Amino acid sequence: MPMPSRSGSSSRVDLTRLCALFLAVAEERHFGAAADRLGTTQPTVSQGLQRLEGHLGVRLLDRTRDGAVVTSAGRHLLPLARTLVRDATQFEAAAGELASRGLTFAVGASATTPAQLTAAAVTSIRPQIESVSVARGQGPELVSRVENGELDVAVLEDPSPAGDLVRGVMHRLPRRLAVPEGMISDPRGRIPRQELRQLDLAVTPRATGPAAWDLLIDLLKEAGIDPRPVEAPTSSDVLTQVAAGSAFAVVDAFSPTIDGVQLLDLPGRFENHFRALVHPDRQRTPDGHDIRSLVDRGLARVCRTVTGGPTP
Repeated sequence: MPMPSRSGSSSRVDLTRLCALFLAVAEERHFGAAADRLGTTQPTVSQGLQRLEGHLGVRLLDRTRDGAVVTSAGRHLLPLARTLVRDATQFEAAAGELASRGLTFAVGASATTPAQLTAAAVTSIRPQIESVSVARGQGPELVSRVENGELDVAVLEDPSPAGDLVRGVMHRLPRRLAVPEGMISDPRGRIPRQELRQLDLAVTPRATGPAAWDLLIDLLKEAGIDPRPVEAPTSSDVLTQVAAGSAFAVVDAFSPTIDGVQLLDLPGRFENHFRALVHPDRQRTPDGHDIRSLVDRGLARVCRTVTGGPTP
């Protein structure tokens, strides 16, 4: 028999807390065990369930000698209750993260994002925010952290899956070919395909940015090179392998000249693409500045110093 609903009354209930009681009893199948799990008393659990049932107007549990049995209505509502409690928990965790950060603005960058671009993103935001922090990680992980609010913006190599995030302007940077020193006599000549086929390709891990990583491999194959990738943890480790004479690499425009490594220009089709990613609901700083525009201006300024275009 349906229970009379009190949903329309003026009484208020803590629906999240009461649903948590319901979940505990449904999963433990016993009021006492549920109370122990929640760190409360059995009468509190029983009274809370009665209040929830009265508020909803349906019976959720049958009380038997063998314990609590979920009713057909309870089975229907159980997944919804679980979602409500889970979302509330995630909401509190996200709020706690934001509270602990205070006015700190968090920028994410992967191992393939040049330090100069990361610095440009930081300095473009810093005048508007009390403090700015930088988080390093793999591209897909950083996208998830922007989605859940842990990061305010990420600057990643493109292409990169972005989900529902807002994409900034595409910024282009030339790349260069790093080969063991002395391998090429004429740095203005063609790509040394024959020589490169004898070497491994030193490259940062694919997990850092799978789509961009795959694109680089495809570009090398189109150029007549069938690369044998050997992953190195960082860009510095990539250059070390090149200096050792065992590998070549494709490096960004800011890659330093080091002993044992010769850098050659690559055609435009090898250029790097980078984008800023922000959450669609968090596109402004507390004082109203557009985050994506600020970061894009900083990135454009750095890229133009490399490509020779006018700086804003």
